[in-house]
Amino acid sequence: MPAPRSDDLLQLYIAGSGEGRISVVDRAGLRALHFATPAIQSLLDPQAPEQLQLDYTIAMALATLIHTTPQRVLLIGLGGGSLVHFIHHYFPAIKIEVIEKSPTVIQVARDYFFLPEGERIQLHCGDAQQVIPTLTGQYDLIFNDAYSDQGPDAALYATGLHQQIAHLLGKQGVLVSNLWQRRIEDNLALLGVLKQHLPEMAYHKDKTARNLVLFSSRQAWSKPQWVQRSAA
Repeated sequence: MPAPRSDDLLQLYIAGSGEGRISVVDRAGLRALHFATPAIQSLLDPQAPEQLQLDYTIAMALATLIHTTPQRVLLIGLGGGSLVHFIHHYFPAIKIEVIEKSPTVIQVARDYFFLPEGERIQLHCGDAQQVIPTLTGQYDLIFNDAYSDQGPDAALYATGLHQQIAHLLGKQGVLVSNLWQRRIEDNLALLGVLKQHLPEMAYHKDKTARNLVLFSSRQAWSKPQWVQRSAA
């Protein structure tokens, strides 16, 4: 999404400086989260927070067409909580866990993006590399969407960590990875790592070719399945 013009913005919040800066702005009825640059990290309609606004979040939500009866979901990276809103609203039986290393981001999501609260949602405030090894049980969907102003957190694509993530997925589980602005060399290395543990893959590339969303699983899916479920 192109960076909005400064004269269109109503700035609601700003904290930090340099690469650690976080800001929240309103424009044309929508609320955006920025990390240090004009690039929009999260976008939400305050009147309908459950409706996904950015192409890449809509693409990530396609995982619910692969695993249609998820009961337990893990999100790595919170941002403004767009996917949390979507899952919480449309899948009322799902238990949602979120890993977010920045307490400021969590507070901003609560104060400005109306982050849902309650027994169904558990927040882990900490570095994913430390939190993931402590998790137990299995998840139906895992969304890896931890990023900064430069793109996805490279540390979250290490071989060892992805092996741990794969072990957390149930038999029909799906890992969804946002590969925004990663170098092609890094993507090829990641594909090699995932292929060892989650060999069935599909991807979605947006119209700008800047966002690549990768779906990985142990079980194969077919395009007709996706089309049928999408229509339903």
